[in-house]
Order: sequence, then structure tokens, then C-alpha cells
Amino acid sequence: MIIGFDAKRAFHNNSGLGNYSRTLIKNLHQYFPEHEYMLFTPAYKTNHLHRLVRQSSKINVITPPEWLPKKLSAVWRTMMMSNSLKSNKVQLYHGLSNELPQQIHKTKIPSLVTIHDLIFLRHPEWYPKIDVFFYKAKFKRACQNADIIVAISEQTKADIIEFYKIKEEKIKVIYQSCDPLFYDLDNMPYRNEVISKYKFDYPFFFYVGSLNERKNVHVLIDAFAHISEKTDHNLVLVGDGSKHYKDSLNEQIIKKGLEHRISMFHKVPNDDLPAIYQLANVFVYPSSYEGFGIPIIEALSSKTPVITSEGSCFKETAGPGAVYTKPGDFKSLGEAMYELSVNDAKQKELAENGWQHGQRFYTEKTTKAMNALYKSLIN
Repeated sequence: MIIGFDAKRAFHNNSGLGNYSRTLIKNLHQYFPEHEYMLFTPAYKTNHLHRLVRQSSKINVITPPEWLPKKLSAVWRTMMMSNSLKSNKVQLYHGLSNELPQQIHKTKIPSLVTIHDLIFLRHPEWYPKIDVFFYKAKFKRACQNADIIVAISEQTKADIIEFYKIKEEKIKVIYQSCDPLFYDLDNMPYRNEVISKYKFDYPFFFYVGSLNERKNVHVLIDAFAHISEKTDHNLVLVGDGSKHYKDSLNEQIIKKGLEHRISMFHKVPNDDLPAIYQLANVFVYPSSYEGFGIPIIEALSSKTPVITSEGSCFKETAGPGAVYTKPGDFKSLGEAMYELSVNDAKQKELAENGWQHGQRFYTEKTTKAMNALYKSLIN
């Protein structure tokens, strides 16, 4: 089978949608090497998937024609890619990040699109108005034109039905999986290297993810400040975001007098993250709303207990491996952090229950489900 992918995010995005795209492509190549994989992307300079592309004859990268100005790469993806799909004899096309070429339904090539979330419809106040305008058109068109919609959670499936009135039978829930690097719990030498590299010689709470208002990182800092005098734990934040929000976080940390207790890292290699998760005593993910919440799965796979928010997809994702608090309530979040940090038995219980729950998102299981869906579309 020759499968085409919208791989822009795989090559151009360092988190979220990029991680989903890269993980799925790598897993499909590992478990189903009999297929050919065509990765359609604007020109790129990153090293994402570099080794896989270089070493495998089953992976081909398709970029816009050289005569097309780089500024028009978006036009190529939306208006011109259908011709590229046909010329490359693609038998199935998967839009990995909420969109499809506009004319895909006229090519008679079976197509599916992964919808990660519809937060911009649920909470448009979190987005610039111009982004909401374009997202509305792009997402809805993709859902209408796709033969099958892949939702990454039951929460996202429910949102698609509510907002777009799509028939339930057109939507298939296939969960995300995390990088298999998170399954290695016995690599003590590398864990010790990470301790030395980042100077993690203390117990700590851990957050990883984008730095923005929706993720409530400012609430997490307030929560930590609330308990800082009675806990020996520090707080480690990993992620990136707008300069404005990062500056506001730094100002908040300094104002609270916690610059020696809170560490913030913006550029941490993905290969270092499994060790940091495993070293953390508690993973805290106080986001208000998500489509899935892949960092939670990474924590469950690392046997690290989780504190996250009530509502949204969080119960579906974290299951019995987490303590849940009201989003935005820094006092209840802080108390939950403190109480869990001093209760070793509860930490072990959550870690074990979370790890068991996380098996439903295991790489082999989710990849086989996706391949079965591909085959059903071809047949």
C-alpha cells in the first residue's frame, strides 16, 4: 500500500502535532514495513525523521516543485497537492493535523483526517479572532471531505458531533501513543547523566508542555508558591511559548521570590524527557482543556504519579493514575501537590494504576488499530 501523509507538522513542529505525526510515521514504518510512506511537506531544515528518511527505502519525502516560491507552500498544500498525490500513485491519504487538500474528494483517493481538538470552538476567547475564522473553515471542510475522521479521544469525538453534526459512524477513536523511549524504565546510567546535566539533585514537581494561558502554568506557579514554605520539593517547568507569556512567568517567579526554587527550560531534547519524567516525584498538568494530553501518557508510561484537572478529556487519559483538581484553583492544586508529595504509598498506588491504564495507549496497539483502519478504507 502506498500511503501519503500531510507531514508538514512532522518536520516543522517540535511538540504537540509534530510529536503525533512523527510517532505515528515511525511506528507504522516499524510494524508495517511492507507499505510505502510518502511524506508531503514544505521544504524544511530540521533534523526531524532525518535518520529514518535517510536509511529507509520505504520513506519518501515530497516537497513543492522548485519553481514555486516558498511563500506559496501553503497554496501547494491546500490547492495543488491533489495532483502530486496522483502522480505519486498514492492509494490512501492521511491528513495528520486537522486538514486535507481542498480537492482530495475529487481524486477518488480514500482519505482520512485526524482531528486533535476543537478547543477554538469550545473556547474561542483563547485564540486570535483571525485564527478562529480560518480554523472553522479548514477543520469543517476536512471533516466533510474525509472518508473517515480519526478522533484522538472520545472527548474530541463528542466535540466533532456537537459542533459539526457529523454522523457518529464516520468517526473512529484511535488514541495517541507516546514515543517508545518512555517505555524504558531501567536506563539508570542515562538517568544519572540527566541528573548531572540539569543539576537535579533534589525532589521536584514537573510540568512539560506549551507555555500559554490555557495550560495554566501561571496557576501552577501560584500553587507552588502557596506550599513552598512547607515542601522540600522544587518545581521544574519544560516548554516554550510566546515571549510575552514567558516574560510574565519569569516576572511572576521573581515577584514570589522563587527564582532559586523554580527552574524553567525552553529547549530540552526529546531524548532527555523520559529520564526527567522518571526522576520527578509528581507530574503536574493543570491545563483547562485538551483534546488528549500526551504529556499525561508520557507520565503514566514513566510510572510517575499525575495531578491534572477535572473535566475535558483528563479522566479518559489519566484514568486511575491521577489526582484531579478544579482548573484555575491554585489553592486546591497546591494542597494536592503537597499531600501527594508527602504520601509515598499514594504515589506508588497512582504510579502502578496509571501504568496499567496506560497500556491501552501502547504503541503496538494504537498502530495496529490505525493500520486496520487504512486497510478497511482500501478494501
